[in-house]
Amino acid sequence: MLRSMTGFAQLQGEIDRKEGSPGYRIFCSLKSVNARFLEVVVKLPDFLNNGEFAIRRLLQECFSRGRIECTLTLEQARSDRYFLVVNEPMLAAIMNVEDQLIQRLPHKKRKREILTLDTLLQWPGLVEEERQAVAFSDREQLLEGVLPLLQRAMQSLLTMRANEGEALAKILSDGLTELDLLVVQVVERLPEVRKRLEMRLRDRVAEFVTETVVAAAVDSNRFAQEMALLFNRADISEELDRLRAHIAEMRALLGSTEPVGRRLDFLCQELNRETNTLCSKSQDVILSRLGVDMKVIVERLREQIQNIE
Repeated sequence: MLRSMTGFAQLQGEIDRKEGSPGYRIFCSLKSVNARFLEVVVKLPDFLNNGEFAIRRLLQECFSRGRIECTLTLEQARSDRYFLVVNEPMLAAIMNVEDQLIQRLPHKKRKREILTLDTLLQWPGLVEEERQAVAFSDREQLLEGVLPLLQRAMQSLLTMRANEGEALAKILSDGLTELDLLVVQVVERLPEVRKRLEMRLRDRVAEFVTETVVAAAVDSNRFAQEMALLFNRADISEELDRLRAHIAEMRALLGSTEPVGRRLDFLCQELNRETNTLCSKSQDVILSRLGVDMKVIVERLREQIQNIE
């Protein structure tokens, strides 16, 4: 089954810290986008840096291609009790600025109580909720709680990539079917093209000599050789054979359980090369139109294949 390289997963969980403590709430976010190779980006809080290697290894074992961005954030879970604290350095700086302003005012305009209690309480950041620092002893416990949550998020992301890959497989299969039908139309057109080429050569010969002279002077063997050369320059049988082979191989890869995105991309390049050659050899308007239709389908396939792992 094909898997896409794009997807998103987000989960959250809680870890009990100690008895009487509200514990922690963990948020895990995984984002996957297209990339030529596997690229893993891990964003962790400072106190979880000791687990970066384990987290990165899990992601590398699970995914083979794409840019995987893993973001883990952590906050203390809410409890029934709240503690507010004063930002002492900020308060000292505010009072210091107040003293400087008072000294600069004329003596008659000085008022000691310029800053009221209401003003201070509304000052941004002066009064904050008390946050407990993460203890060093809690870090191993936090990491043990993070890894199972990360594994669940990875499974969710894999499921999303698989679902999108299934949809992409359907799109590619339909495109290959369209390409097959165009190949059949090209094959059906070839006898008419050969007939027209022969008539064109005879008409050109007739432009220079009369019909009587043609019968007497034009050697049938020489004419057959010229026809053979003309047919050889316009022959696209090898291109059609290779087109069929590439289409068949791509169909087989659509059912593979292994990552096949790069192989499909290579085959798509080969399809494009064969259709280009077909168009360049074509000496018929209808064949040229069919070749352009093929190129449009191949380009559409290539755009979709860029999303496959």
